Amino acid sequence: MIDVNPISVFEHDHAELNREVLELGSLLAALDGAAAVGPGLAERFAALRDDLFMHFVREEEGLFPFVSTAVPDLAQEVAELIAMHDEICGAVARMVHAAQVGSTAAVVRAIFERFETAHARHAVTERSVLHRIGGRLTPAQAGELAELIRGL
Repeated sequence: MIDVNPISVFEHDHAELNREVLELGSLLAALDGAAAVGPGLAERFAALRDDLFMHFVREEEGLFPFVSTAVPDLAQEVAELIAMHDEICGAVARMVHAAQVGSTAAVVRAIFERFETAHARHAVTERSVLHRIGGRLTPAQAGELAELIRGL
């Protein structure tokens, strides 16, 4: 059995992702709306996309199936989180593409605002689900979940 609290792993991931989102929002806000988004910022958006996709894989392939079995009364909230993942993935993919083709900061900012709203709504819902899961797992279940997500 592993000593790592698996819920804290997801909470840590979210803290890092939130930091990245805030930092990118500040960088984007500082640009003149008519200026093209440069390759450096496009690379940062692509890195955020990759980090989000990996986080979602760990949740959808590890956490969510486990929760559906161990805490079945949270199944509806898990389904909502999966739908939010799809919304976030769509927005971040459009944002990355717009930045990579040199769209103006105003265009990328509009997409970023939709992304940021979806991401914030998701974070609140996920934090609530993680809190309720963490309090209900037995030590054996926590160890099983930690082992499951370690490989993802």
